[in-house]
Amino acid sequence: MKKLYLVGGAVRDILLGRTPHDYDFVAVGFSYEEMVSLYGEPVGEGFPVFIGEVPGYGRCEIAMARRERSTGNGYKDFVFEFGEDITLEEDLLRRDFTINAMAMDVETGEIIDPYGGKEDLSNKILRATNPKAFEEDPLRVLRLARFRAKLGFEIERNTFNLAKKMKPKLHYLTKERVWLEIEKALSTSYPHLFFITLKELDVLDIIFPELVPLIDMPQAYHKEDAFTHTMLALSLSVEYNLPIEYRFAVLVHDLGKGTTPEKILPHHYNHEKRGVEVIERLAERLPIPKRFLKVGKFFTENHLKLANIFRLRPSKIARLLVSIHKEHLDLRYIFTAVRCDLEGREGGKEFNIDVDLLERMQAEILKINGKELTKKYGSSPKIGEILLQKRTEKIKEMIR
Repeated sequence: MKKLYLVGGAVRDILLGRTPHDYDFVAVGFSYEEMVSLYGEPVGEGFPVFIGEVPGYGRCEIAMARRERSTGNGYKDFVFEFGEDITLEEDLLRRDFTINAMAMDVETGEIIDPYGGKEDLSNKILRATNPKAFEEDPLRVLRLARFRAKLGFEIERNTFNLAKKMKPKLHYLTKERVWLEIEKALSTSYPHLFFITLKELDVLDIIFPELVPLIDMPQAYHKEDAFTHTMLALSLSVEYNLPIEYRFAVLVHDLGKGTTPEKILPHHYNHEKRGVEVIERLAERLPIPKRFLKVGKFFTENHLKLANIFRLRPSKIARLLVSIHKEHLDLRYIFTAVRCDLEGREGGKEFNIDVDLLERMQAEILKINGKELTKKYGSSPKIGEILLQKRTEKIKEMIR
């Protein structure tokens, strides 16, 4: 029987009462020639995916039901079989987790659940649909961590043990794919669980080794180690609705603590500067977008100054506020990241920085600019000094 089924994450989201971000369909019982006659030539690589109208859903991707077989160690090393003889159950069996291995009949709305996805969804469990297929694809280890971060579910014990055994295969993942999974994880509801899961699976040293030295790293004025502090701060970045690049900044802001000389522990003097160096090496290893690096490096270098901004000299306050503007950073987001850092510890620390005042200060000192001063004082090599002086005076005036 020829049928279209809604599959994958859309079915899961519907059962969770969420609106799916996209809709993917699988065509069962159709030959390749029939699909071409209905939808035109396929797009994509590896197996045929068609773009076509699905009643009630609009234009969507429609893939032919398929089997897959591993031909190597990489996540791209697969060959696919597709055709009218492949069943829906065979197609669903190749999917990573049981909660993603369900289908919905487009005509009747019936849920087809051959592998217990609904029960695992109800019990908030992540379970490999097919352990053999799972083991063949190293990317599924990162997807396991990411789906835990996305949904907050627990990992079924056999699936956890299986993923842990797959550590050697993670070396076959490309740096582009690793970063993509990290970026997606930072957009989830529980991004800290992604990194905690990698730690629990003992694969953090492959995927994000810069975090490993923070584990059990003591910190002055903290009860928790540097890794736990980073995870607590990262969890707050979601609670306070930080955009993804600012979440990245929270993630990396203390990486310099991992390079602290043992003789000065539990203090971490100058970890801000060392942290920027770690981020630069991280950027050599992974293709991190420039906007992430800009926010991450600025926050890492300045997070202690920002946290103590009203204890700084007025001239330094002026310089910081101007730097935030020149870097095209959002002042409120920057200080929300500071809040995550301060509160992300056992017992927390009160955030009492007057961000409204800082916004007004920034607006006022930016009105004082070199162009206006040149009109008043004429061209002078000291115009920069005069500019800073005027801005500092404005800061002093507003602090009073």
